[in-house]
Amino acid sequence: MAKGKLTEKQAKVVEALLDGSSPTAAVKAGYPTTSNPLLLRAPDVVAALAVARGELSSAAQIKRADVLEMLVQAYDTAHMTAEAGNMVAAAREIGKMLGFYEPETIKVEMTMQQAKLKSKFEIMSDEELLEIAEGRARVVDGDYVRLS
Repeated sequence: MAKGKLTEKQAKVVEALLDGSSPTAAVKAGYPTTSNPLLLRAPDVVAALAVARGELSSAAQIKRADVLEMLVQAYDTAHMTAEAGNMVAAAREIGKMLGFYEPETIKVEMTMQQAKLKSKFEIMSDEELLEIAEGRARVVDGDYVRLS
């Protein structure tokens, strides 16, 4: 990481934070404990952290296809070693990535004739609907007709 405008102590703090140390890294770098909040808001430190984190994220960037390939390899390895639990876990993650667990959306559109028929069904009694369901009656052109 380039130091830029950072002091040696500030650079140590930035390096420690990037390595995963807690904000107490300032104390380890030689700052008094009361300087932590101010140090972490210092414009030069904030800028250095932003630049370094950006470099890290672009260097470690993994594409979706790479993750999918890793999961398929994990599945294949689990399959070869007969580890059913690991196979299921890998298959589940692959399914999630591919969107197999997304809820299916079904859109139902009704024509005017179907809407009229629906409204006629809605006003029928339970007995009339039961007769239609059992085949003792029929709906003909939207009208209820009892079969003899």
